Amino acid sequence: MEPTQTPEPTAPLSPQARTTLLAIATRLTEKRPNASLDDARRRALALTYATNAAGFLTDASTALEREVLDAMPPITRDSKVTRAEYADQLRAAVR
Repeated sequence: MEPTQTPEPTAPLSPQARTTLLAIATRLTEKRPNASLDDARRRALALTYATNAAGFLTDASTALEREVLDAMPPITRDSKVTRAEYADQLRAAVR
């Protein structure tokens, strides 16, 4: 496994972003934890969870999605990370 880099947050995470990241981490751990994760799925998870939390195509969901994506470690084409490993990285980003 090649670890992805956790971005340095520029501001503290909002409580809603923290909750969203932890919910994504739980999902990744509970559903197919040994499967690989790619960037498209990472972005889809951020969009889905932000929409569920703040509404469909609202300013709040757009802002939450951006905050969540900014806190999520990037996944490159060369990254070999499982869903469970990435969940651990999300939990670390919340701390």
